[in-house]
Amino acid sequence: MSIGRALKSLLTSTTASEPVALCRIGIGIAALGRSLKDARDLYLLHHDPSVVPAPPFAWSPALATLPELVLVGGLLVAASIALIVGFRAQLAAGILTALTVLLYITDQNFWGHHVYFIGLMTLLLTLVDSDAALSVRALRGGLRAHVTNWPVLLMKIQLSLVYFFAAIAKLNAVFLSGYVIASRTTHPGIAHQSPMVLSGLAAASLAAEAWLSFALWFPRLRVAAMVVGVVMHAMVLVTFGMYVGLIVFNLTAVSVYALFLDRR
Repeated sequence: MSIGRALKSLLTSTTASEPVALCRIGIGIAALGRSLKDARDLYLLHHDPSVVPAPPFAWSPALATLPELVLVGGLLVAASIALIVGFRAQLAAGILTALTVLLYITDQNFWGHHVYFIGLMTLLLTLVDSDAALSVRALRGGLRAHVTNWPVLLMKIQLSLVYFFAAIAKLNAVFLSGYVIASRTTHPGIAHQSPMVLSGLAAASLAAEAWLSFALWFPRLRVAAMVVGVVMHAMVLVTFGMYVGLIVFNLTAVSVYALFLDRR
């Protein structure tokens, strides 16, 4: 097959709409949690003396007035809800992406890997009809069995890249010794484990992420990979605590699992 034909096949191929809709709902819920925290943090940035503003550029917008706070916070929450229910999902995803960029250039307090990750996922959701099923649009007669596949493929590749480079980053003596887990865990039962147990947990997390980076792509391994992934993400929350950043990242990652589902 020529490169032209292969590219045309990639750009014109389709995938089932239901898994994409499930992914959209999960990412929308994660975005709602993140949006509520962003609106709160934006307010605290200018009203709490303990929060030190850190604008990344001299021209960074302050977003300090009440109308600005209401506008940005309201748009974040409204777009997240629209994404969940499937009302103009592509527009809602675009608004979330644009506001994520705005917050990134507003203050460094909003910077975080989970923010980048969910921002990239909402960007890719602007390119696919994620509301073609399980949505307000579908209830109004806009139900479609299949949607464009290439943005979905990019979302799946991005998740694999996250797992792969997370495993690579953990491939060092400090992490494998269990020190990182012991120093950052909020769970007293884990904090007081022996160095051997902590080292085993560290090695297990590295191995799980390395395996997940490719196992989700193989039908024979997919169910096992999803089980391992869900358990791993749940253990992350148990180990390091239920705070918004971790919840957003873990929920977003698990939501992308839906894209690997097929009717077989």
